[in-house]
Amino acid sequence: MLTAKDLQPGDVLVEKRNGLFGSFLQWVVGIWLDPKYQHVRVVYHLNKFGEVDRVIEDGEIIDPQSGTRFFGVGINPIPTDLGKYTVRRPLCAPSTNNAALTVMASRLGEPYGAYSLFAIWCRRFLGLPAPDGFGFFCSELVCWAWSVAGYDLVPDRPDHDSAPWDLATSDRLTTLQP
Repeated sequence: MLTAKDLQPGDVLVEKRNGLFGSFLQWVVGIWLDPKYQHVRVVYHLNKFGEVDRVIEDGEIIDPQSGTRFFGVGINPIPTDLGKYTVRRPLCAPSTNNAALTVMASRLGEPYGAYSLFAIWCRRFLGLPAPDGFGFFCSELVCWAWSVAGYDLVPDRPDHDSAPWDLATSDRLTTLQP
């Protein structure tokens, strides 16, 4: 199993489904995508010792100074149990990864795109048109940042229609840990 020392900024952590939320996700979206994966984080920061210690994500964020929790784009400590993640590395130049991380960081503090999750469900499951642009959700943020940096992680799907499964299976990333 990988440890934080094996990771580098830009690595994508695709969280495997677990717990009550994962079961709910499987029930709600299992018809239109593989519910094996529920969330995406990206390795973001190296500490002064050259070790990875932070991830950037769109989800539940805990402010390190106040302890306040919010849902949106933010930075969290790296998860301690990397065994519950499929770890993938984009097959692009390090400069592209750095550019994508800068793009992601430019969105820090934006609210979580809960409506966007509803919109993707309407588009994929019901075939209904649904607008996007209501904040990011996890896989959308990741795909969008790399697209802006010039590298499509999931080239056959628009960023606003991506899911963790797409990042777990895309041939534009290599698997470090299944």
